[in-house]
Amino acid sequence: MIFPLEIVQPIKPHHNNQINAADFPTSVGTKILASLDGEVVSVKEDNGDCGNEIITKHRHNGAEFHLGYCHLKKISVRDNQKITAGDILGYTGGEKGKPGSGNSKAPHLDRKSTRLNSSHVSESRM
Repeated sequence: MIFPLEIVQPIKPHHNNQINAADFPTSVGTKILASLDGEVVSVKEDNGDCGNEIITKHRHNGAEFHLGYCHLKKISVRDNQKITAGDILGYTGGEKGKPGSGNSKAPHLDRKSTRLNSSHVSESRM
């Protein structure tokens, strides 16, 4: 996944206002690359609205935060795995009704960010 990407919707609260997320249009099967070094905190398959999901943990400029990726066709990492910027985390999905797509209606990547002190991290810096 190469940045910058066009954001279909502005970064906004998702999932009962608990996190901020942005939707990126993609073709099914687009590589999702780690944007920073860190570790995989959680890998979940068919996790409700999110479908297949990866959550990673990172430190950057003194901040510690989680990045989440939803609606994945394939997951290429495992829980507690150390990751390096550029590593393949998985592949986009989101086709309505397909396994791992959750509530997605069309192919896209839902990328969420949560700073661990409860304030949000700007997607433009990731």
